[in-house]
Amino acid sequence: MSTSRRDFIVSAGALAACTACGDPEDTGAGAGTGGPEPDHPWAPEGPVDETAFARGVVVGDASPSGALVSVWSDEPVVDLLLARATDQGWEQVSEWRALETDGGWIQQELTDLPADTSWSVVAVAAGSDRRSAATRFRTALAPGTQRVLRFGATSCLGGQEPWPVLSRAAEHRFDFYCLLGDTIYNDWGDDTGPQAKWAAALAQPGFRDLAASTSLIATWDDHEVDNNWRPDDTDPALVDDALAAFRQAVPQRRGPDGTSLWRQLSWGATADVFVLDCRGERSGDDYLSDAQLQWLIDGITTSTAFFKIVLNSVPITDWRASIGDIQAEDRWQGHPEQRQALLAAIAGTPGVLWLTGDFHFGALARVDPEDGHGWDMWEVQCGPGGSPILDYVDLIQTHEQIPTLIKTWNTVCFEADPDRGTVLVTFLDGDGAVLDQSLLTPAPPR
Repeated sequence: MSTSRRDFIVSAGALAACTACGDPEDTGAGAGTGGPEPDHPWAPEGPVDETAFARGVVVGDASPSGALVSVWSDEPVVDLLLARATDQGWEQVSEWRALETDGGWIQQELTDLPADTSWSVVAVAAGSDRRSAATRFRTALAPGTQRVLRFGATSCLGGQEPWPVLSRAAEHRFDFYCLLGDTIYNDWGDDTGPQAKWAAALAQPGFRDLAASTSLIATWDDHEVDNNWRPDDTDPALVDDALAAFRQAVPQRRGPDGTSLWRQLSWGATADVFVLDCRGERSGDDYLSDAQLQWLIDGITTSTAFFKIVLNSVPITDWRASIGDIQAEDRWQGHPEQRQALLAAIAGTPGVLWLTGDFHFGALARVDPEDGHGWDMWEVQCGPGGSPILDYVDLIQTHEQIPTLIKTWNTVCFEADPDRGTVLVTFLDGDGAVLDQSLLTPAPPR
């Protein structure tokens, strides 16, 4: 029996009992039911050196016991200092001394940290007190534990610098934030290469604000390399350089084969996050490699977490009722065999939620029309954070499958509540105003 839209999506006016992502002051700043969350950033001794640490400190892929840290500096030797959140504020607990930069970069894994705890890290020029601004992050939930998770997402930052939507997102100090691709546009403007494009992006005030507020989980789309690139017609050296620059800028754990970009990150019993590579393994009619596709099916169907959150740089939603087959070859719709195999395999799995970018407008969509395997699954189209809004969005009408369209730059806030089985989805603009708010019950069993 089909389920009506009313059972899955509630208008903003009916959400009085839920936290409004548009008002971070009412939420405990993203701490949920976890440990202390100071209301001010850590400020160790010493002046902030905006030249030596122009790109700040970026933290990625937090786990229950640690996180990855990436720092660029023109200092040859850098120290890292780590503080833990307490009821009284911040307490310095660890340090890593005399880390030599490699081409300007330091990457360090922080380990043996308690789960579900807020931390703050700074980089300091060795032998001085000149430092970076502090970056706050939170370790993931321990296995078997659960609480409300608060996270954000956007995509496509090709313009609108300094990216005010990222500054608005930073105000919420999320558990984590998802970058869904096209964070840089390596193929736009001057041919300076991915290192220079990432340097410019990380130095933007919006990106600095966001990266200082939480850990990042990132995937790529095409523009990190070249427009609509495919492995079989792209210089491998260009791809390798782009991937190396990407991993330096936003540190990432490697996938199960030790090299891949696709990977799984777990936030206790609340959520498993599946990060896809929807670009780097395309071949012929295949959208993903067989290995990545089977990994995703196995991961979703065997996950014991309440929510299965899939980071998908190009939509899996069937958009035929709205835009036909326009550029279908560049998204899941143009690869029907793999798409149908995946959706059939995971149909009926509770808690599946897709996040995507690429389309240059925001949307809330059922993955399939009512007669398809994906009718009970939702996809949230996040962003763009700065890229031009597509002209044809004004021609699209909302309907039962696509109930929400967002026609401006946006960041999306999520509150995933395992006790209620709901995800509150809030689209915010660059001024922090709420554009739309909907309450979803992702993929309940039929």
